[in-house]
Amino acid sequence: MAPILEEILNELGGAVSIVKIDVDVPANMALARDYGVLSIPNMKLFRNGSFIREFMGRTPKALLRAELEWAVNG
Repeated sequence: MAPILEEILNELGGAVSIVKIDVDVPANMALARDYGVLSIPNMKLFRNGSFIREFMGRTPKALLRAELEWAVNG
């Protein structure tokens, strides 16, 4: 998923931020638990700091891009 997310980030410019968190690192395990990450890849979409959507497993680029554009543009 990382290459697809990188492509989307480049296409959308500064309109979105993508943050990758390694849930296997002990320091991040509590964060993964708090957000209910049970499997990877797991992507959480936030708008203005509020959770709005979750994607689990491999997700098609077109769907991710459409959802990110919706989150940015409303």
